[in-house]
Amino acid sequence: MAISMDNLKSLFQGKGKRATSSRRNLFAILTLGRTGSTALAADLDSHPNITCHQEMLRKEPREAWGDQAPIAHAFLSDPSRSFDGYLDFLLENCKSNARTVGMKILLNHLRESEAIAPLETMACRDARFIYLLRNPAAVSVSLGLAGARSLFNIHRDDPQYAEVMARQKRVVLDIDWVCHHANSMNKSIRKGKKKLRKLRRPHLTVYYENYISDRVGMLRSIYKFLDVPFHQPPIESSFQKVTSENIWDDVQNADAVRRALIAEGFHI
Repeated sequence: MAISMDNLKSLFQGKGKRATSSRRNLFAILTLGRTGSTALAADLDSHPNITCHQEMLRKEPREAWGDQAPIAHAFLSDPSRSFDGYLDFLLENCKSNARTVGMKILLNHLRESEAIAPLETMACRDARFIYLLRNPAAVSVSLGLAGARSLFNIHRDDPQYAEVMARQKRVVLDIDWVCHHANSMNKSIRKGKKKLRKLRRPHLTVYYENYISDRVGMLRSIYKFLDVPFHQPPIESSFQKVTSENIWDDVQNADAVRRALIAEGFHI
């Protein structure tokens, strides 16, 4: 059962504000899959004053990301521990120069973690939230391609990158599935916005499309939001795109998929 914000706030009464009593603050990237969040989290983690973890609410760790921190469910396998204690652990075990510590949280992982109330707990500690969005139609096409190819992320310095990409073929997507998923994405985005309003904490909405077109500009706005100085990010993201520059080049039945999405009211 989810814990309410009022009940959580009562836990902190008389204790002062935990986040402000520490020299480090908390933040979270709230998003859905296929939004460029893995690359964005890696970019933020490259800043000397930011420690940004990947999907810490997932059930199983992803070794390919190289994140050394334990996922929340592993930490909480000890029943004497709490999610609040997990946040303390992350704040204490980060870069020595870190001024803010965060993690990526997928909306579907939130549904699986209601009992530990991650967002509400972070909000009670004055966390800031970044809401990363992408055109739902593009997300659905990207996910369809990733699922068909079993290829979701690949590191830029992976020696097998060129070989892996060379093996990829154009995919025939299930039109009904793509449209259904895009509509589900729209509902999830609205639910995410509603949840952020309930948290009553500062949040910044950013878009994958802007990340692709002006990566440094978007990072600059996030640095300002997190109250850290500008730091020139690496020339290129550490994670490589796993689709063609024009995603429709990878879809064999692209015209039919586009027509169906437009009929559903999506912008292509």
